[in-house]
Amino acid sequence: MNVVNCVIRTKKKFLEENIFSYYNDNPENKGNKKFNNEIIPLWNSVFNMSYFQYKKLLYDITKKNIDKVGFNKVYHTLDDFKEIFKNDKKGDNVIFIFVDGDDFIDDNFITKVEPYLNSEVKMYRWDYTRFAHGNKTLVHCKGNSDFERYPVDIETNNSMIKYHVNMNDLIGHRPADYYWKSLLNINKVHIDLSLTLDNKNIGSIYNQLSLGELHTGEGMVNYITRAISNHDFLAERVSPVFSPYVAEVNQANQALYDSIL
Repeated sequence: MNVVNCVIRTKKKFLEENIFSYYNDNPENKGNKKFNNEIIPLWNSVFNMSYFQYKKLLYDITKKNIDKVGFNKVYHTLDDFKEIFKNDKKGDNVIFIFVDGDDFIDDNFITKVEPYLNSEVKMYRWDYTRFAHGNKTLVHCKGNSDFERYPVDIETNNSMIKYHVNMNDLIGHRPADYYWKSLLNINKVHIDLSLTLDNKNIGSIYNQLSLGELHTGEGMVNYITRAISNHDFLAERVSPVFSPYVAEVNQANQALYDSIL
């Protein structure tokens, strides 16, 4: 029997102490310093709703989604995973998917992947949809055709891996494609289904680091304004299984918009 477990990649320090330590627990880490010293103060000067409050709203939506999927076990934070995992059952048939605290999985995920699971396979990947609020884009990413040209298309959010000694690397965000490339063809399977929604919101780490417009207060206001106006267009095109979660994300976006200082 295959055991499929899920880990939400959010830290207790983030949820309980409003401390950004996504990359590691070192406050001097370059990414951590940029968020704590630049991005979050700018955000808090633009919105009355803090960065942590907004992200916690998204986390609660993701948590509700994950709890509904029917995984054998859910670790609601990375800290839970590290603390409990050492005492949990491990073996060849224990599989893990790591999900960011603002993304979503098909409610019927377990039923849909079950036919593909077997003891020889060590890693699985599938297609996913990228939901970009501020840019009015809904991108359907096909891992099997684009992987060689766009290795970023294989991420933890659209892959799962069997337990092995290097699993802590995935917690540390080592690219999932590293593991995919290291495996023999008989040990990996592409599932030709779109099973996850990559929720590229205004608070997403990728957007905050890569979108120059979010590095100004005016840019943040413009982005969340577009996210609100783009909602209906995107919501009509997303898979119906994700519609309830997308609607809740829009409510969070509206609450953030209403908090503009």
